[in-house]
Amino acid sequence: MEEEASPKQISLLTGEEIHTVAYHVKVLEELEVIELVDTAPRRGATEHYYRATTKPNFSEEEWANFDRDEREAVSLAAFQLIMADFARALEERTFDNRADRHLIRIPTSVDEEGWNELYEVFQIAYEGIKDVQRAVDRRREEQRSGHLTFPISAILCYFELPSIF
Repeated sequence: MEEEASPKQISLLTGEEIHTVAYHVKVLEELEVIELVDTAPRRGATEHYYRATTKPNFSEEEWANFDRDEREAVSLAAFQLIMADFARALEERTFDNRADRHLIRIPTSVDEEGWNELYEVFQIAYEGIKDVQRAVDRRREEQRSGHLTFPISAILCYFELPSIF
């Protein structure tokens, strides 16, 4: 979702057969959720590179209409991306580059009202992150190629834990 990739690269990353990946890439391109951004000659063929045109984002109504298995599948995919981000940052030793990075785990208990209050807190944080990204995009556009950015991963998450007892 964040980077450009070719069907071959996706195939190697996922372990799926190249023809299966190529088929799905073609479908995604037809649905206009990915776009062709580059090509490169590779051993007598042309490798095509794509990137996402939109990020998956479900409305509250859409999410509520998913059944539990569908929500779990989306959650698993998101969690795998989150863990890959953590692993890459730890392996490449960027995770603790900045003393002001945040990693907070707060196991606690809430009632239904507290759950709903947390929802509001997370919505405010989510909107704030989107505001920051829009401001960065504006600065990058105003300053053109001279504006340096660096990749980060911002993760907002709260979920029900199984009972300990």
